[in-house]
Amino acid sequence: KDAGRDRAVVAGSPDGRSPADRRHWIERIRDALEADAFELHAQPIVMVATNQILRHELLLRLRDSEGELSEPGAFLPVAERFGLMPAVDAWVVRQAAGLAEARHLGGELAQVAINLSAASMIDDGVLAEIEAAVADPAVPSGALQFEITETEAIVNIEAASRFAARLAELGCGVAIDDFGSGYGAFYYLKNLAVDTIKIDGEFIAGLRTSEADLHTVRAIVELAHGLGMTAIAERVEDDETLAIVRELGVDAVQGALL
Repeated sequence: KDAGRDRAVVAGSPDGRSPADRRHWIERIRDALEADAFELHAQPIVMVATNQILRHELLLRLRDSEGELSEPGAFLPVAERFGLMPAVDAWVVRQAAGLAEARHLGGELAQVAINLSAASMIDDGVLAEIEAAVADPAVPSGALQFEITETEAIVNIEAASRFAARLAELGCGVAIDDFGSGYGAFYYLKNLAVDTIKIDGEFIAGLRTSEADLHTVRAIVELAHGLGMTAIAERVEDDETLAIVRELGVDAVQGALL
């Protein structure tokens, strides 16, 4: 049904997963939630002009029984398909708030960015977790920023708009992630209360060889600055790309190089 009508498929073939594999991941996700077995890895987002860390983006990981890391692509699609993402996102919010508190007490940078799924934008429990975190006096003001991808927002733009507006009311930063990857990018800028644009990594990766990507990124940066927003480049993986985005006026960067 997800693939469309008037067709027949072998069970498990649309995403390459068998029913047994899905059940395996469902159990692992639920066990990880109960045992706090997920891990959060922090990727720095670095200001181009000063080389200082603006914040850290928190990336969700899960280890298997042999201690090897499972990439999010292995388990997040299952969590999304079977309604587990709000619970996962709520777990991340709680951990992020605790991390921000601990870092603040230790005199370290407390600002972190959290990715949210489409399901969480219509989930009262996730919003309640965010409100509780913001209300905690031990969590520094403005420590939490939330990232919403274009593809997540398009699922329900009205819900995404209300959710983003509420986050802004709470003093949280809101970013559009993977900007430029969808067809309604500029529509979201008009309808979502965001303060940051994260340029899709596909454009950044092609800067060294593609004139089209070069002009696209330049236009996005000018648009962001014209609207008083911060422009962040994802997937900066070599010095040449860093030099190009610096010349284009990007405010901050993240990726393997950093």
